[in-house]
Amino acid sequence: MSFDWKEFHDVGVHLESHSSAEAYQRSAVGRYYYSCYHCVKDYFEKKHFPLGFQDRPHETLISCLNTFGNDDEIDLAEALSKLRRYRNKADYYQGFRNNILRNAKKTTNDIHSLLKNLEN
Repeated sequence: MSFDWKEFHDVGVHLESHSSAEAYQRSAVGRYYYSCYHCVKDYFEKKHFPLGFQDRPHETLISCLNTFGNDDEIDLAEALSKLRRYRNKADYYQGFRNNILRNAKKTTNDIHSLLKNLEN
């Protein structure tokens, strides 16, 4: 049985609600991102072709969605790219603002909604 990447979303919700400490909030952004990244990757590989192992897997997925995707998939690529920027800010930048977490959570919900519509 394969891992359900949507469970990372639940971990993000848990981290976000468990503590207002910055480490938890930053970690929640990361779980939201990886929930979306892997769900989008699984979707892309089922619909188009396997991506295999890449040197830059995140950029490759976004690029392939933009290149081979329809309008909704291009929207998905844009949302994933935006969420990736939030994750990078949470992981690498000294200053962390709560709007990063709010925006990441909203974008995560948008991505899961887009995926649901695409899969139907």
